[in-house]
Amino acid sequence: MVFSASIYFIISSIIIILLIAKKFDLLQAYIFLLPFHSWYYNLGLNLATSQIIILVMIAKQVFLIPKKNNYFLFLGNNFVSLFLLYSILITMIISAIYNDTFIDAGGWLRSEGRFISQIIMLVFSFSIIPLFFIYIKKTDQIKHYLKTYLLSILILSILGWIQLFVFYFTEHDIFPLAIDESGVIRSGVWQVAGINFFRMSSLGGEPKNLSISLVLGFFILKSFNNEKILFFKKYDNLIKLVFILSLIVTASTSGMVLLAILFAASLLLDRLIKPSFIKPKISKINFFHASFYTVIIIFVAIKYWDYINIFLQARIFERNITSEDFDYPIQEFLKNNFGFISTGVGLGNVHNFAFSYIPNETMHYMKNTIFVAKSGYLKIISETGIIGLMLFLSIPFSLFYKIKKRLNENLLSTEAKVVVKPLLVSLMLFLLAFLARSYCFNEYLFILSMCFTIVSFKNVQIQ
Repeated sequence: MVFSASIYFIISSIIIILLIAKKFDLLQAYIFLLPFHSWYYNLGLNLATSQIIILVMIAKQVFLIPKKNNYFLFLGNNFVSLFLLYSILITMIISAIYNDTFIDAGGWLRSEGRFISQIIMLVFSFSIIPLFFIYIKKTDQIKHYLKTYLLSILILSILGWIQLFVFYFTEHDIFPLAIDESGVIRSGVWQVAGINFFRMSSLGGEPKNLSISLVLGFFILKSFNNEKILFFKKYDNLIKLVFILSLIVTASTSGMVLLAILFAASLLLDRLIKPSFIKPKISKINFFHASFYTVIIIFVAIKYWDYINIFLQARIFERNITSEDFDYPIQEFLKNNFGFISTGVGLGNVHNFAFSYIPNETMHYMKNTIFVAKSGYLKIISETGIIGLMLFLSIPFSLFYKIKKRLNENLLSTEAKVVVKPLLVSLMLFLLAFLARSYCFNEYLFILSMCFTIVSFKNVQIQ
């Protein structure tokens, strides 16, 4: 873990220097650290470094802002408040009724008191919305902060390729996933049919976490490039290619399936969110680049088809992607206890109810442990029920409707129109990503918060 610690130290030092020089603000620091899923601290609860930045931002607003501005209001919409209120109430009620039956997972906060920590974490996660209102005041800042997010993913990709090459030359993983108490290293090595594959993880958490970040970064670039908005000038197409190639090397089924789902959804959303104010043009240069990359991919696919075929069989065709290990017992519990479908079992409680449905083949690592659904939609339903899911979905859809109405009624400036359309596309794609995979919840809130700021811009309105 020495290499990981060294990179963390370097990044921390650069961020602190940029903050002191006022070339970086705390919101940028939060956004930059968002994809670094492996960078967290155990403070009783596991807090990602990006979440620690949220604590610093809240503390700054409460203690360092002059008294007349010393407040921390929740600037969301009614559905946000309703979802939070409902989630808290149903969690407290269910936990009070069934608390004595909860399994002991080690310590009060991991057993009968876990629901309290989960309530705090839910409210804490949504607190990022009012912070965005404080920092983002105009349209240009949206592109600026999105570029910070994309730069972070690009750096993770570069570190990932360094990790990959070092492993194949030295058989040493410079960014291992974890080291247990006995000193055994858990790495991204994956063996199938007698062949060792190395799954890139970089510092983005497990390969699946990194793959989700790469997919989300790719679609931000794609959505904004469709409106001729470039983040890295002429290098945007190259960076998209880097993201896709890095995704492939993660060997993550979740990432590849999500890529296909979001690609289809993006085509639909591009037609739904009209009008498009800049018609795409296919230049000779773009056509040449596309043709060049296609030929390279075909050549590589033909040369290494045996390896690719083994990879596809093991990671996609032979896997059950609709009911994974953590989802299965939760699905079985809900099927056999249909009454909980409407209300859920409360935040962080589902492992207490579903543990008896764990199949024998996964019992060795799931027994007496805390687990939640990998699928976001199932996580919401299992914890807050269909009622909670409807309230949760009402948040982005009500915001989407409000902004799209302004767009269609020509109530936005030309500059804002060009930014708003790809931002709305990104909102829906990030929502789908969360519904598919629960571990990109904070990324979804990041885009949701950006969309909330749109409705508050004074300079966006036409005179």
